[in-house]
Amino acid sequence: MKTTIFCALLLWSVTTTAPCLAQTTGVDPLEFDEFEFFDSDPTFLDELMDLLRKQLEQTNSIKPTIAAQLESNNQRRGRGLKNQPRGLKSKSSSSSGKKSKGKGCELIREASEDPACSPLNMDADLPFCAGVRGNGARIFSHFAVLARLVEDFGPLDGISGGSSGAITLLIHDAIVSSDLVTNCPGDVCCTYDEQNARISFLLRSFESITETFFPVMIAASALVIPQILQKINDKNILGNLLSFDPKKQEKGLRDFLKLLDKTVDEAPFIKTFLNPQVAQAIIGSPNPIGMAEDIISGLDQIFDSRSPLILVRPSILNWEGVAELFDVLASFLHGSEPVNVDGMQLMLSQCAVLGDTSWTQSASRLVWIGLPVPVTCQEIFTALLAEFVFTRDSKDPSYIKNKIGKNIPTTVSTGVMTKDAYEEWDELNDRYLSSLTFPVDTSDWNPPFEDVRFGYFGDKESLKRAKEVVGAGKLYDDPKSEKFLALGDANWKQVIMTSAAEPSLSSAVPIGKKEVSVGGWVDFGPAQVLAGMGCDRSILITRQDGTGSYSQGLMALMGATPAEVDLQYDFTVAESAWSISADLATGTVCTDWDGPSGTDFAAIAGDGLTAPFLHTDACFEALDGPAGSTDQIEGCTPAYEETHGAP
Repeated sequence: MKTTIFCALLLWSVTTTAPCLAQTTGVDPLEFDEFEFFDSDPTFLDELMDLLRKQLEQTNSIKPTIAAQLESNNQRRGRGLKNQPRGLKSKSSSSSGKKSKGKGCELIREASEDPACSPLNMDADLPFCAGVRGNGARIFSHFAVLARLVEDFGPLDGISGGSSGAITLLIHDAIVSSDLVTNCPGDVCCTYDEQNARISFLLRSFESITETFFPVMIAASALVIPQILQKINDKNILGNLLSFDPKKQEKGLRDFLKLLDKTVDEAPFIKTFLNPQVAQAIIGSPNPIGMAEDIISGLDQIFDSRSPLILVRPSILNWEGVAELFDVLASFLHGSEPVNVDGMQLMLSQCAVLGDTSWTQSASRLVWIGLPVPVTCQEIFTALLAEFVFTRDSKDPSYIKNKIGKNIPTTVSTGVMTKDAYEEWDELNDRYLSSLTFPVDTSDWNPPFEDVRFGYFGDKESLKRAKEVVGAGKLYDDPKSEKFLALGDANWKQVIMTSAAEPSLSSAVPIGKKEVSVGGWVDFGPAQVLAGMGCDRSILITRQDGTGSYSQGLMALMGATPAEVDLQYDFTVAESAWSISADLATGTVCTDWDGPSGTDFAAIAGDGLTAPFLHTDACFEALDGPAGSTDQIEGCTPAYEETHGAP
């Protein structure tokens, strides 16, 4: 009986997520022949892929040709490719924009002798850093802002973020650590401008994932479905699941979960929507029907933080699958095997241009690569991505296995329930899993807020330095900083499965013996942690209009009083943690990413490219960056109400 309910729930999840996928990608996920990329001209695709494969086979003869094309393009572009290097001072900086031999190329962080750029913090080792505020599905804005910062000031020296920002940090890390952005064709190192153009192009390519990445991943997953069906038939899994014999039902379920575990690893898009916790919870429940109905009802409460049940209710989303899904994209953008390196070099040489005002402009650029007609940069990008996805297997490198902070100093935030707060969660979790009635009574829920900490994963050096100055009684001891908790190092898979897995999208995630992660919503503006890491200048990437009801509700759910919530998030008063963060940061990119429709990804990204950059730092302007704005914007300006009056 329980197994049958689980199967019905599984079928329901597939049928209900299909329209969502259709809305997001513009295609029916069950109509694989309708993808524009695959449907437009199969012959053209074959010709394009054959050409790219030939390049891979003829590396030595092709490199000089690509290098010659690059030099020709640079001469034609004139002002399109900036001639003078600029950037913030770095200990590893180079004073030359000239090319050198390509082996062992590293990121160039150009030095500036302008006195306006002397360190604000004399002990700073990280001249230029960014703090990324999570924004759910509107993540496209992050990449536009980061691309803009790279073009204006060069690569970041450090970064911090949380929530969906953890995914942003993963993709950013994969790109800036790639040989593709430092090694140019002709066995030479890229110049400062070429490097920044490549980083910017790859960051902005994220805007295209609904037109490129998701359709390709769905198509790849479709190849796995016949294998699953065949094995279901071979092992009589369906017959056992539908049997009235409880033992056969249990065997059918075990075989099915084992099959998914082995097969779906090759299809992370499918795995994303198959969470084994759901099956385990329903099978173990004394009221499987009630629990199944409760799990389904939870899908109507996404980003609704009024009930503590969101901390214990299993989600349809499988966050291991989410991490592995974005691992494919990160590994591709990093240039991991089996990527077509020469094809990527050709694309970047022809398509990565400083000053493009949108991804649409970059994607629509026409390139001649030996076919009868020119192709667009997006067609090349999609072809290379498809080749990578369809030839990649489990033995190829996985980027999410890398430790965070391995390439640049990095911290990722997540809320942590400890001590008595953990015990309160543990009791509710046990009650939910063993309940005879649904919804479960939560009237006695009362976690102590003092036992809720703001945790940070990171590299050893970053956490060590931050721990010395961030916390109660230390240099930074505001209401947020006094809850600082160093969680130690972690790999990218672990931080995606904790920081990005927020309540209502995931139940709380155990991370220690008596600790659970409740998501990265806790720190909207990590200026304090960035300063603790050794950052001299930090820019916060956030949005106007302040804090949303979801985060305030979660803080209250953790036991905070209304006054304690205000001390964290009230941007209208100077003593709040948010106002202190905004005041400490050197600048703020104040987006309006909630303004456009949630499915208008181009508009969300476009807003990030043009959002006001609030700063008064002479160094940014001395480096030929965008003019600073002294606009006072509600939600981005510290203590807005105290200086401007109530809106």
